[in-house]
Amino acid sequence: MLQRSYAITVLGFSLGMTVWAQPYTTYVTIPTSNSIQTSLISTIPTGAFTVSNLLKTTFNIPSTPTTCGYAGNGPCNFYDGFGFSGSGQSITMNVMIPKPTLVYTLANAYAPAFGQQLATIEFVGSSGTTETFPLVAGQNIRDFYHGNFANTLTNGIPGVVATAAYTCEDPSTCLGAGGTGDVNTGLTGHYVVDEQEFALDAAFADQHLTQVIITDTYDGSVPILLGVTVMSEIHAPPRVSGFTPSSGGPGTFVTIEGANFLGATGVTFNGAPAGFKVNTVRQVAATVPPGATSGPVAVTTPYGTATSVSSFTVN
Repeated sequence: MLQRSYAITVLGFSLGMTVWAQPYTTYVTIPTSNSIQTSLISTIPTGAFTVSNLLKTTFNIPSTPTTCGYAGNGPCNFYDGFGFSGSGQSITMNVMIPKPTLVYTLANAYAPAFGQQLATIEFVGSSGTTETFPLVAGQNIRDFYHGNFANTLTNGIPGVVATAAYTCEDPSTCLGAGGTGDVNTGLTGHYVVDEQEFALDAAFADQHLTQVIITDTYDGSVPILLGVTVMSEIHAPPRVSGFTPSSGGPGTFVTIEGANFLGATGVTFNGAPAGFKVNTVRQVAATVPPGATSGPVAVTTPYGTATSVSSFTVN
C-alpha cells in the first residue's frame, strides 16, 4: 500500500492520519504471531505513525483486536515465531515495490548475545540484484527489555543506521512484558524499540523490490520484527550532509554523505568536475580532480544541486 502520514507527537511516537497521496512510502505487511501491546510494550501506538527520532520514519502497525497476545485477544501485529531454536529458519515477505532506495525496520530481540549476528535481512530485486545485511546484537539490534542481554546500541554495520525508536519505563510510562510475555505481569524496568535503516545498492533503483527475507542465524536470540517500511525513489533535490576525509590532494577518494543521490550527474570540488560513483541514495564516492582548489563539495542530480556547508581543503 502507498500512503502518506501527517503526524502529531505523543509519547515518543507521532500518531498519524493516513491519506492516499504519497506514492513513495510502502508499508510492508509482515507475518504476525503475537501482539505488541499485550505481549511486548503496552504503549506502542498502532495505525499509521511517525517515529520521533532523527529518521522520522512512518510505520503502520495493525490495531484490530484478534486472537494474539498473552490472553489471546490482542491485535496480531508483530513476529516472534523463530523460537529459541530457530537458527536457519526464515520468513519471506513478497512485495512488488518499484525503485526502492531505503528500507526501514522496527526490530529487537528477546535474548541477544552481545556481538553475535542474530539474523540476516536480505533484499531481492526483480532483475536478480540481492543485498544482505547482518542484524548484530549491540550494533543494530538489542534486547527490548534491558536486563541480562545486549542493552547497548551502537552503529558499525556498513550501509545500516541503527537508532532508538521508542523508550519507556515500566511502570511509570508503560507496561512491559519482560520475563513473562505478559505486559500485566512483566518485569519492571527500561524498555526500548529500535529502528534500522538499510541503504540499498544503487542497482535497485532500476528494479522492483520483490522479496524481503529475514533468517535467524543464532539459536536462542529470538529476533523480533515489528514493522517494515520501504522508500522508493523520491524526485527531490539532493542534500549534502558531510564528507570524509576533510582534506587531501588530487586523487584522494572522498565519501560524500547526504540524501537523494540516485541519478547524480555530477560532483564538483569548488567548481572543478570530479569522477564519482553513486554507492547508495545516501552516499557518493568521488575523486579529487587535478587542479581542484579548497572550497565546498557539490552533488548535482536531475532535480537540483546540493552544496556542502563546510569546505574541502586541497593540500
